[in-house]
Order: sequence, then structure tokens, then C-alpha cells
Amino acid sequence: MRRRYSNSNVLRIWSTRLTLLAVALLCALQAADAGQFGRRHHLWGRFRPGSWVVMRQGMETLDPEGQVMGRSVSETKMTLADADDNGLTLRVQTSLEIGDRKLQSPPQELRQGLLGEPVDGASVAKELPVEALSIQGKVIPCEVRQTESTSGGRRQIITTWVNPQVAPFVMRKVTTTIDVATSRQLGETVMNVVSLSSERRILARNRSVAEVRTVQHHPRGQTTTQAICCPEIPGGVVSQTSEEFDVGGQLIRRTQMELVDFETK
Repeated sequence: MRRRYSNSNVLRIWSTRLTLLAVALLCALQAADAGQFGRRHHLWGRFRPGSWVVMRQGMETLDPEGQVMGRSVSETKMTLADADDNGLTLRVQTSLEIGDRKLQSPPQELRQGLLGEPVDGASVAKELPVEALSIQGKVIPCEVRQTESTSGGRRQIITTWVNPQVAPFVMRKVTTTIDVATSRQLGETVMNVVSLSSERRILARNRSVAEVRTVQHHPRGQTTTQAICCPEIPGGVVSQTSEEFDVGGQLIRRTQMELVDFETK
């Protein structure tokens, strides 16, 4: 029997999904640390508080035969509430369109360190040997930083490859989450910049962009994401396409996100 959801429950589910998406965006496109790189190389922190973006997202849910069984549209406004050398806070407001109605969720705030680490747990950072990455045949020397933190019974290890002269600054990032009690790996997210220094027309102006690919392994399966990133935009994301697969490799959800508007302070 098909479940029935009230508008309030639908909005709550969507608000949770989009807040998690905002967390993913915040984590995937982060700068290296609070020292040499810090806020000026962070795709949110490099802007002043009050800067915001509005993203519009369409989502399709698929059945086991690959047929679309549901579509929805939502908008998310993310505003930089505050930022310092230890981290930043985003205020997230989501609206969901159902027919000709628009439902608003209560605002939520996300607080994280500049590496994406939680701020409610102890964090230890260290430098690893310099490593060169190859992107489109170009050798990019990178400093490598690793941060380990524990919060809520989970240990998170974040390794970041950074070049402060080449936007979007973070060239590669690997985030691993481990259950402290069992030492079992709960998930891994790998982000790589796959192209640099191309131009795209964004809101009536040509801007320099990079292409970023992210693969997230989680207990429910795997999510792959292709994003266009521009350092002139708060948060960096201009457009993004994601595909979510279940543990059997079946495509169950497609999402497409586009920048609607933004303002910098």
C-alpha cells in the first residue's frame, strides 16, 4: 500500500534532504585550514557575512524499472551568517513547490570548521608531504593537510590537497567517517577537480569556472555528483547534477541544481 504524507511531513523530509545537501556542498568545496590558507581561500568564508545564494533544484525519483514515479521542485537560500578563522555558519531556508503552493521550512543553521570538521569535537591537524596532482595534463603541486576529529561516536578523517594560487584552491579532498565503537567505515566521500580555467556565462557575465566530481559511498549505496564551481559565487556552486544508486547499483534518484541568484557583501 502506498504511503500518504501530509504537506508538513513532505516539507520536513525535503527540508532534511536539502539541509544534508547544503552540508555536502559546504564540505565538498572547502579550503585547507585556518592558518596560511584560511578564509580567503574558502568558497564561503572569503565573503562577508550577509552574502547569499539561491539555488533551484529539481528531483526525480525512479522505480525499479527505471521509470520516473515522482518529481518535485524546491529552492534553497543559503546565507553566510558569520565566519572567522575557526569556522563559519550558514543559515539555510528551503521552500518546496507542491502544485501551485509553496511551503516554507523553518530556517536552520549549519556550523562547521574551515576543513568541514564538526566544531563540537576535538580536532587534530597535521601536514603531510607535498604532492603533485595532474589535472588536464597540467601538474598542480599541492600542500596536503589532514584533520581528524571525533564527535557523536564517529571519527572523521579529512585529507585535503590545496594550491592557493589555482582556483578553486582545493584540488582534491577525501573524507572518511568511522564508527568509533566498531572501527567500521561508515562512509567515504572523494572530491576531485577534473577541469580548470574554462569560462561560462553566469547571470549575464562570463566567469572562470572549474569542474568538480564527487563520489560519495554511504550505507544506502553511492551518490555521484558533477558540479561547476566558480570562486566569484558564495559557496562556489553554479550548477550540479547528482545520481543516487542503492546498494545493488540501481539508480533511484536524480537531482539537478542551478544557481538562481546571489549577492556578495
